[in-house]
Amino acid sequence: MRITFLGTNGWYSTGTGNTICTLVDTGERYVLFDAGDGIRRLLDFAPDCSKPLDIFISHFHLDHIIGLHQLNRFNYPKIRIFVQPKGKKVIEFIVNSPFTDALQSLSNVGVFELALGKNRISDSLGSYTIDAEWLSHGDPCIGFRLEVANAGKKKAVAHCLDSGPCDAIKALSANADLLIAECGLVPEEEYDPAWPHMSPEIAAKLALEAKAKALALTHFAAHKYPALKDRKAACKAAKAIFSNTICASDGLALEI
Repeated sequence: MRITFLGTNGWYSTGTGNTICTLVDTGERYVLFDAGDGIRRLLDFAPDCSKPLDIFISHFHLDHIIGLHQLNRFNYPKIRIFVQPKGKKVIEFIVNSPFTDALQSLSNVGVFELALGKNRISDSLGSYTIDAEWLSHGDPCIGFRLEVANAGKKKAVAHCLDSGPCDAIKALSANADLLIAECGLVPEEEYDPAWPHMSPEIAAKLALEAKAKALALTHFAAHKYPALKDRKAACKAAKAIFSNTICASDGLALEI
């Protein structure tokens, strides 16, 4: 299974990176977590347009969905957008006229609501599971756990962005091969429950407690990490707690 970070900024794009978008190539299909404007690079890393594309949206802040207006660039045979409970009407409103024609002009795109807990996602190629749970954020936001049978082995990836520390993150990332977590705070910044995001230390402690195999930090707050070199301090702080940590940058690819 190959994970590629197409966009690693939170809030807005800068010379450091585009807004959040993470690609998983399972071999049979492409799975995309969030659709910030990092999605502009999707065809560079997901060029096989015979594969279906499934997109999982954590919440509806614009840095996570702004790339959906590019859907008509992509010729995958089927594109499914999965959203939180009661979220279908939000996507159908925003990704539509007068804002864009990306939904109304495409017959190969569908929008589906997830249930909380385990969801089995199926099509003619087979199936996989997505666990969805509410995270701790200012607006409703869900985290995900993707489980796929890959080369005879089950692989698990947790995707938990835009959240303060919470039990849901530990549950979703328990024994996962990779926890993808956000870095909205800088090292040693005090956690503020009124603006629930995580520092690298908080993310590392959660990965350690969950017994995840690896941690990838992404969704770096653009105003707090104005240059790529600023992410080195975050990586150092996290590694002091959880040694198998990487700090993502746009275009970085991992094999798990």
